[in-house]
Amino acid sequence: MDHLYAKENSHITTYDRIQYIQILIHFRYLEKQLEAVIFERNNYPEDSQEYKQLSEQLNHILAQEAYYEKKLNTLNSKSFSY
Repeated sequence: MDHLYAKENSHITTYDRIQYIQILIHFRYLEKQLEAVIFERNNYPEDSQEYKQLSEQLNHILAQEAYYEKKLNTLNSKSFSY
């Protein structure tokens, strides 16, 4: 997929390329957040309030990943429909 967005003469618009790059940046940021939350959450017992709060934060991050994955799939399907 990256090669489609890198080609200047491809049918992908500049806007699509920008969106694609932004989504990749969001994924990298979310991965770092996810790692940090999991690491932090492992420092608390499962029945603690901190663990529950960090689990909620973890679920929020996973929901964001699902949202960006859906956007990425939309871009991918658009690029292959030409």
